[in-house]
Amino acid sequence: LIAIAAALLVMLIPIISLYRSDLQRLLSRVRTGGIQGRGGRLENGLVIVQVGLAVMIAAGAALLARSVANLYAVEPGVRTDGVAVVDVVLRGGGSRERREQTLTELLTALREIPGAQSVGAVQQLPLRGGGYRLGLRLPERPDVKELATEYRIATPGYLESIGIGVRRGRMIGNADRRESERVVVINEALAEKYFAGVDPVGKLVAGDADQPSRIVGLVANAAE
Repeated sequence: LIAIAAALLVMLIPIISLYRSDLQRLLSRVRTGGIQGRGGRLENGLVIVQVGLAVMIAAGAALLARSVANLYAVEPGVRTDGVAVVDVVLRGGGSRERREQTLTELLTALREIPGAQSVGAVQQLPLRGGGYRLGLRLPERPDVKELATEYRIATPGYLESIGIGVRRGRMIGNADRRESERVVVINEALAEKYFAGVDPVGKLVAGDADQPSRIVGLVANAAE
């Protein structure tokens, strides 16, 4: 708003001055000798440049306001009220078991905070860019090739905490361990793309060279 007001002010003042002959005569009287002979042409040129710049500023401000309005109109697909986010960076050097233990201890401590209803962890939150790119294959459909998707590794409680609803099947639970059958949940966008007209729950998906994972749930889409 300040940018628009300033642009309009800068644009209106020179326009008004062009239609005020008394102001022009006053300026002609106080001009220095160095620009006496060509002051009118120079003045008009500067006014044109000034008006052009003012229009550019106003247009930029309008585009910025429109972009902000469009961002507010985007449905994120996640709950943002009543949610606290803690960014954690686990330093390298430790074993995988040690990092998993540290994460488990952190989640346990967060669950003990009074008022905490659910706690979960994920590699990257929605609205912070896409996840990790993964070549995808469907073991039960070898005819479908050259698939790809983005994925995020999450703990039980993450989907509940961020408010991503389940459309079919179930969430990831504490009983789902790395030692047992690997499970995944997929969103509606992936289901519409690769499982059109088919219930994806119970189907198998796999990475380029990974062992297959069982789809246990279908969840709503969330903005990237």
